[in-house]
Amino acid sequence: MTKAILKLEGMQEIRGEAEKGGDYVKLLVDGAHAPGSFKTPVRGKLEMEGDKTHVILESASSATDGAEGTLLTMRRLSPPI
Repeated sequence: MTKAILKLEGMQEIRGEAEKGGDYVKLLVDGAHAPGSFKTPVRGKLEMEGDKTHVILESASSATDGAEGTLLTMRRLSPPI
C-alpha cells in the first residue's frame, strides 16, 4: 500500500493508505472517518505516488481482514493530471 491524499467535494483532505487495481483504487483511512460519514457517489481528486487523478467514490465500508478503519473504493475517471 502507498500513502495517498484524497480531497472529496465538500470535505476536508483525507490521508490514508491506497492500493491500485485497474480502474479502481482502494483507500484505507483511520476510524475517525466512519463509513456513514461519506455520501456516494461523490467526485474528488486523489494524489498518490506524485500523480493526481480524478476519482468518484463508489463505496465506503468498514475495513476487513484484520485491518482497522474505513475502506473507500473509488473509480478513476481520467489518466493522471
